Parts: sequence; C-alpha cells; structure tokens
Amino acid sequence: MVNAVVTGGAGFVGTNLVKLLLKWGYNITVLDDYSTGDPENHQEEVKYEYADLSCDQEWTSTIDEPEVIFHLAGLPMISKSFEDPNITFESNVMTTQKILEYARLVECKVIYAGTASVHGNRYANPYTHTKWMGEELIKMYNEVFDVNTVITRFYNLYGPHQPFEGTHSSVIKIFENCRREGKPLTITGDGEQTRDFIHVDDVCRGMIAAATTERSNGKTYELCSGKNYSVNQIADMFGGEKEYIPAREGELRDSKPEVSPELYGDLFFEPEEDVSEWINRLMVRITGELTFPRPQRRDVV
Repeated sequence: MVNAVVTGGAGFVGTNLVKLLLKWGYNITVLDDYSTGDPENHQEEVKYEYADLSCDQEWTSTIDEPEVIFHLAGLPMISKSFEDPNITFESNVMTTQKILEYARLVECKVIYAGTASVHGNRYANPYTHTKWMGEELIKMYNEVFDVNTVITRFYNLYGPHQPFEGTHSSVIKIFENCRREGKPLTITGDGEQTRDFIHVDDVCRGMIAAATTERSNGKTYELCSGKNYSVNQIADMFGGEKEYIPAREGELRDSKPEVSPELYGDLFFEPEEDVSEWINRLMVRITGELTFPRPQRRDVV
C-alpha cells in the first residue's frame, strides 16, 4: 500500500483526489488548515490532521512517511490575494518550501498543483505571482537537491464539492447557483474572455498518472481539455437572463492551453468529460429540460 499525503485534501480538488486515491488503494493522510477546506468533505479510512504548513514542521510527526505528496494547499483566490498579500505569500510560497524541504529529507515525490494563470502577466496579482514562485521552488529543489517533482497546471475546474463563496467562486458554480435561485447570470466584463474548462476528476487522474510514472520527474504538464469557450458561450449553455458587471482586477483575458505531446506520451492523459455535456446534465436536474440542443455525434471514419 502506497503512503500518500494530500495537502489541502479537505478542499474542492483535494476531496475528489482523495476519493480517487482510495479507489486505487492508497493509505492517505490529509493535512489542511481548513481556511478553504470543509470537514464535511472528510472520507472514511483517511486520516485528517489540522496543520499550518507555513509554520515550523510540527505536522511532520503526525504522518506516515510518504512516498508521494500531492501539494494542493494554498489560497486560490485572486481577489483575496489583493486584500491580504501576506497570507497569500505564506500560504502559496512558504508552504511550498516547507513541503519541498520535508520531501528532500524523506526522499519522496512531490506533485505540485500549479495554475494556468502563470501564462499571463505574473505580476498582475499576488496569487499568480506566488504560484509562479511556487513553481520556481519546485524546479530549484529538483535541480539542486534532486527531489522528484512534477508541476501540474490547472485550468478552470468544475465538478463535485466545488464551493460557492460569492465572488471567490468559479464562473460555472456562479452560473449554477444563479439558475437554481432564478437570478440572472452574472458576467464580469464583456464576457468574451476565454477559458479552458476541465472536470476535476480528469485533473485528479492526471495527477495520479504523474505520480505513478518516473517519466514525469522534473516535468510540467498542462492538465487541460484543449478547448476554449468564452464566458458568454458558457452562459448560453446554462440559458436564462444575463447581467454584466465590471471586470475583476488582475484576471487573465484569455486562457489558452498549451497541450504537449508528453501529456499523452507520459501520462496517457485524455479528458473524459466535456463541459457542454456536463452542463446539459446539470440543467436537466435543475430545470428538467436541456438548455441548448445536444451536440450532434460525429462518428470516426
């Protein structure tokens, strides 16, 4: 049985990753400070420990020596990073360095949860800058200390356990809640900004694949669907009225995935979920009917 640590494992991505790791037979310890995680996400057969990972490594005595650490912990909110840069740097930079130093000492692999926002202006907001700094730490520990590391960059995620926290939530979750409450869909800016939307289960499969192959050592993988949609297109999939509000400061205009051949060659990674199909199934549950015609199936000749 493989010992694994999941930092931030009581949050959105962490909970889905833990569920999948359980199916694979991993022995899992979750470290979380519950700043964004939720105790309601706890899974049976998993050990959960409260830990402030940015502080001294008292948490190291509470875990079984791991063979892999999935480092998801951090503050994922651009708007929050403007409000309190100090906490953002502590959560996204100092935490990463502490994890890497521990991994160096016990000689275990680290899978780092990066962000596609680093493709834009790395100085546009504290969140993006701190995640880029985390990537640089990952690369340095790999080159200088020979720690087995992998960077997996996330795009716009959707799926189970996604929280709704007002302006801190994702566009898909915001639209879902607007439809459930009978309110207009709130769109920032002109709605023509584009995003790659990928299901959280696809991302979790990609992370596990990166953890289980030695070909991934020192590499960076863009865990994306390879398709871009504008926010207006996503809104059309949900249907209903739209309401436009001012654009948010520091956000990337277009999130264009960089799909590498190594994504399949190393990880055999191909997304299984399509966002339009997922939204259709969601809206059937909410309204009892499809919001837009189901895409025609194209047979491969």
